[in-house]
Amino acid sequence: MEVVDPRLRTDYNRDEAMKMIQIGILCTSRVPSDRPSMSTVVSMLEGHSMVDVEELLETSFSRENQKDEESVRAMIDRWLGDDESDGC
Repeated sequence: MEVVDPRLRTDYNRDEAMKMIQIGILCTSRVPSDRPSMSTVVSMLEGHSMVDVEELLETSFSRENQKDEESVRAMIDRWLGDDESDGC
C-alpha cells in the first residue's frame, strides 16, 4: 500500500492499515457534521465498532462529484478484493 511507511516494507498488518485509512477518510469528510465523534473514532480504533465502507463513500465524497466516488469505489474494491464488505 502506498500510504504505509515504505520502511515497514511488508512488516505490517494489512487489515489494520486499511482500518486506519478508512477511519482517516471518515474523519476528513467534507461535511463536518458527517465526521465521527472522537468517542466513535476511539471505539473504531479499539475494534469495538466497525468502519462502514458504504457510509465512508456516502459521507466522504460529494454526490455532485461522481468521478471522486467512482475512484474511491475502485480503490476499495482493489484493497478488499471482489468481496462486498460493510466494514473492515
